[in-house]
Amino acid sequence: IKYFELQNERVLVLCPKKLMRNWKSFKANSTVNPFTEDRFSYDVLFHTDLSRSSGWSGDQDLATVNWGNYHLVVIDESHNFRNNTRGAGADGEPRRKSRYEKLIEDIVGSGINTKVLMLSATPVNCDLRDLRNQISFIAGGDVTREAAADGFFGGPERLDVDSIRQTTEGAQRRFADWARKPQAERKREGLIDVLDADFLRLLDGVSIARSRRHILEHYEDDMDRLGAFPTRERPESVYADIDIQNPKFSFDGLVDQIENLNLALYNPTGYLRDDLSPAVLAEYERDVVSGFTQVGRERSLIGMMKVNLLKRLESSVQSFRLTLQRTLSRTRTSSTATSSSAASSALTCGTSTSRSGALSWSRIGRS
Repeated sequence: IKYFELQNERVLVLCPKKLMRNWKSFKANSTVNPFTEDRFSYDVLFHTDLSRSSGWSGDQDLATVNWGNYHLVVIDESHNFRNNTRGAGADGEPRRKSRYEKLIEDIVGSGINTKVLMLSATPVNCDLRDLRNQISFIAGGDVTREAAADGFFGGPERLDVDSIRQTTEGAQRRFADWARKPQAERKREGLIDVLDADFLRLLDGVSIARSRRHILEHYEDDMDRLGAFPTRERPESVYADIDIQNPKFSFDGLVDQIENLNLALYNPTGYLRDDLSPAVLAEYERDVVSGFTQVGRERSLIGMMKVNLLKRLESSVQSFRLTLQRTLSRTRTSSTATSSSAASSALTCGTSTSRSGALSWSRIGRS
């Protein structure tokens, strides 16, 4: 930051709101500021400000910020931009840019040439796509959508990496194969041999990592001045039987059982009467709301409910049990009520072909 400011160039720090005090204290005229002599003058804005086009953020009017006029952008906790999602818009309204798009298009990709410095202790949360999407800021564009950005590090004058996207995807496949090996064969040293040279060269070219061991070895004088790291207690592993009546229990088996659930409570169109006319059945396919048919919405809902069951298990076994019991109870109640309603309707009105009377829950017991 100081290097850029000495060149009379403008610097922006993007951070989560909870870290605002830290960054502003480094440029404050304060006795607790360790950088008083540097006289920093960078701007501080929040990640959430990228979703706003007006209003105030501290003492800055967001409606007048010249986003394309920063020579350096420092992104603290950059893993918050690990998803390269595109913005969406309501029906009949223009599409709003996502924070990722705002950052990569309006700040990095427009105006003056902008450099990017990202800070994160956890650059990869799920898989190497997280890292790829952050590297896109350095490349000046989304590497999954822009060929020029994807080949930014190509050629011997740079890192000789022809495609960022293909390099990270290949590394992810190799890592997944390594992770599936038995635990006794998953050695950290062996992982380096598995990852290809292009990925390692890319990683070395764009990242600087400082482990605790590295700091202790190479910053000894600073550690004497600032104080040592706290001593870690050696962890004690505790292995508990989750199901003492079923010693062969496995999470993989449980996931398979959850995947096999019908969850009929959330899938009424799966139990339509067999005697419905084609015209009535077609209505369920034509009725589109926000891009989803009735069948599509129910399918998505069932997928989310299956994920929710696993989340409940993460909470506790008892939470998981209660959720299953409530789901089963509601299914049985709905089955009884609907069957009674259908029988009553048949006695008084005969066979109905209207959409409102189309559902029969006679098969719901299989849920």
